[in-house]
Amino acid sequence: GDFLPRFSMDVAFNFEYVPNVINATEVAEASSQKTDHVQNAHGSFATAVALATLKKAARVWDYSLANVEPLSTLTRVEHVPLGWSTAWRPHRDLSRLIQDKDIPILFYGTLTSRRKRTLQMLRSNDLPIFHANAQTDGTFAPALDALILSAAIVLDLKAFDSTKTREWKMPRLAKLLAAGAFVVSEGACGVEHQCAAYAEGVVFTDDLVETLQYYMERPVERARVAARGKAL
Repeated sequence: GDFLPRFSMDVAFNFEYVPNVINATEVAEASSQKTDHVQNAHGSFATAVALATLKKAARVWDYSLANVEPLSTLTRVEHVPLGWSTAWRPHRDLSRLIQDKDIPILFYGTLTSRRKRTLQMLRSNDLPIFHANAQTDGTFAPALDALILSAAIVLDLKAFDSTKTREWKMPRLAKLLAAGAFVVSEGACGVEHQCAAYAEGVVFTDDLVETLQYYMERPVERARVAARGKAL
């Protein structure tokens, strides 16, 4: 009845957040379950079945420091923070060719129910938001880089409704910071002790309408914040 894979090597995996307290009994029972659910009740992808898979690993790497403690109750886990890579940067030819910021506000990402409602609310306030992958399964590589370079503002939205989520945004933000984008991110940066390092280079806000309206009219301020973000 145990359908989960067994690992002989390390597993590099990340959930944006893992519940602070993991139900060990639930995870143990999940080893013999199959499910189509990819999220748990709080919106995390760290379902019992997924955690049961990680429990079989010899070691797990996670880039969110907040996940290390709860995962340590299941398996051997190490914090491996995200770092600099040239792969984050747009191709230099794109950077040279694209000079105009003709997309006022760009959003890209999975259109969860929460994000759909947020976009509708923002558009009802006359904010011109372009959803990059609205008609596709995703926009990637040079096509995405071109859009990021063309955007005056890149919008990062929370994916889930639950107040218990601890969405760690660095995987979303790293590419944008390397591209020199000006980013407005909904809510805090995730886990409190990880906020300070990014606060100077990203605008975190709970009032999206007021913040977007403010920065749309202030290109000089946008450029200053974006420069600080690129230097992080």
